[in-house]
Amino acid sequence: GAESIWQGRPPTSSPPAWIASTSVKCTGNETHFQSCKFIHGNWCNVARDAVGVSCLANRLAHCKKDEIPYNGNCYHFAGADNGLNHVEALEYCTDRKSRLIDITNQNENNFLSEWLLLEHPKVETIMTSGVGFSMMNKTVWVWEDSQKAKF
Repeated sequence: GAESIWQGRPPTSSPPAWIASTSVKCTGNETHFQSCKFIHGNWCNVARDAVGVSCLANRLAHCKKDEIPYNGNCYHFAGADNGLNHVEALEYCTDRKSRLIDITNQNENNFLSEWLLLEHPKVETIMTSGVGFSMMNKTVWVWEDSQKAKF
């Protein structure tokens, strides 16, 4: 995504040696800027017509092929065919330089529920970093980082 944009030449920069394109047309469905249509002309008033864009890295590019991005994080599902117990699942995640999921808000819970229903409909249970224990005849759930589950 775009971090910042500006019109005209920044006041601290010197005039450009060349103009790459006089017009760029994007539909909004492009996956990268180079997919837009570039029109090359020979006249441009840099101070008036030039537009600059400073881009941030796309989060999709940071997720591995077997992960799905959501809200700045990457999610991976290791199916039951892996046959992992909780300790093995922790090791599996550590080997991937990741961790078991701790669901921190309702939006994340909704996303994960929808994703699992659509992409993994036969899954009956998932392993999270949540730990449940009984205390005074009630089950209490906390995340591995010791925070109490909020919902």
